[in-house]
Amino acid sequence: MLKLNPASRVPTLELGSKLPLTESLLIVAWLERKIPSPSLLDGDLDRIISRAGLAMGIIDAMANIITGVMQMDPNFGETRVGLKRRRTIITGFRQLESDPPSYGGGTPDLAVITAVVAVDYVRLRFKDAPWTEPILKLEARPAFARTLPYV
Repeated sequence: MLKLNPASRVPTLELGSKLPLTESLLIVAWLERKIPSPSLLDGDLDRIISRAGLAMGIIDAMANIITGVMQMDPNFGETRVGLKRRRTIITGFRQLESDPPSYGGGTPDLAVITAVVAVDYVRLRFKDAPWTEPILKLEARPAFARTLPYV
């Protein structure tokens, strides 16, 4: 990983040319240019980017807590910064619940993909945290249940 990405972050994609691509949204930009159809941005672009940005903020806040716990303090989630990130997660999910990205079948757009990743990530990393109970109930909501990946 360090050879491809000095920041050692995921995602990192190694191209056939051996060039690395890093950072989620830059990889999406590359995909949109290289494989324009089906597009992850088809539809109401303002809404897609808005909802995807909200979900990315949630994902970033969760990753921040996990990094803080793993690298600095096992109780990082309870620190002032950790609690602020938790508030971002809870508030962000409430906003997504009140105005979820729409999915009518076919190729999901970027907003749907990022929302599903956010729900799966909170389930993976915070499944036993008492503050996630309202969030984890989102999967029962039709908008989210329809977008869950097959396992």
